[in-house]
Amino acid sequence: MKKNILLILAACLGFLAETKAQDPQYSQFFASPLLLNPAFAGSTQGLRFSANYRNQWPQLSSQFVTTSASFDYHFANVRSSIGVIARTDQQGSEGNTPINSTEGSLIYSYMIPISERVIVQPALQMTYMQRSLRYNDLIFPDQLNNAGFTGNLTRENIPNNTIGFMDFSTGVVVLSSNFWFGLSAHHLTQPNQSFFAEAQDVKSVLKMKLSAQGGYRYDFSDHYSNSERSITTSFIYRNQSPSNAISIGSQVVLEPITFGVWYRGFPVEQYQSITQQDAFVFMAGIQTKGFSFGYSYDAAISKLYNYNAGAHEISLMYFFGSQDVICPDIYGSGGYGRNPRRSTWRR
Repeated sequence: MKKNILLILAACLGFLAETKAQDPQYSQFFASPLLLNPAFAGSTQGLRFSANYRNQWPQLSSQFVTTSASFDYHFANVRSSIGVIARTDQQGSEGNTPINSTEGSLIYSYMIPISERVIVQPALQMTYMQRSLRYNDLIFPDQLNNAGFTGNLTRENIPNNTIGFMDFSTGVVVLSSNFWFGLSAHHLTQPNQSFFAEAQDVKSVLKMKLSAQGGYRYDFSDHYSNSERSITTSFIYRNQSPSNAISIGSQVVLEPITFGVWYRGFPVEQYQSITQQDAFVFMAGIQTKGFSFGYSYDAAISKLYNYNAGAHEISLMYFFGSQDVICPDIYGSGGYGRNPRRSTWRR
């Protein structure tokens, strides 16, 4: 059945003078490192493949489904890494997804050793994004009367249903054997993604996203065992005007079992007298050397709690090979087949 989503239509087509779009995000941010910060490309010093799936608000009539895949590889001889990302985002109900976004990204990062145990890694990212809109799934005002939907064709001046544009991002991260801290900036050019792109006074701006992320990993593994025992505490701060959000929590690895919990929100800020609380995220999964699988559920603590509006998320990561340069084990993989207690860099 067609959905009456005139407000969404106004925001996405640019019927308003200026609208501001925001990025989809994963609760399992540690399992989608290239989307978090392009500077994480090559941070395993081998080849890594990641796949992620998120279904947000499946109990509501309109939901958001995001799917992505990425891989990255480090070239030790030139201290350089490349990364590739593909992502799709669908907005709408099941069988009725009028708004679709598809993007592909290329990343280049360079490793700068600071000491035997610390490196700095800057990166650049180039992205091409395409958005499409299915007008047949929309209802316009002239298709309604007092009895509801008339079934008549709209007489609105409808623009092209597809738009594409380039986008650029950057980031830098400081890595050691047990801690990391990074800064990233996405959408440096703040592209206009309105379907009325030719109209200069109509904009739907993809605002710049600024992020800081960090974490510390404590390894309490038995020195005579190859099984990992660790706890990692991490945080992310995101700002994408006008929204702010903080994610903070911990993940425990008792190989092959892993579990964790995170809080997401911005409790120091209010919008229309409502404290900006979002969700608690509960995660459990399986993790071995070279492979990890995780499932998480977002338990809403905002007003959406009354609608059972949570989110389901699945992540999958594979790691292949290694280099002579030993990398910080910030994702709790037990060294991906290497000794996680070695933490020196080959200069």
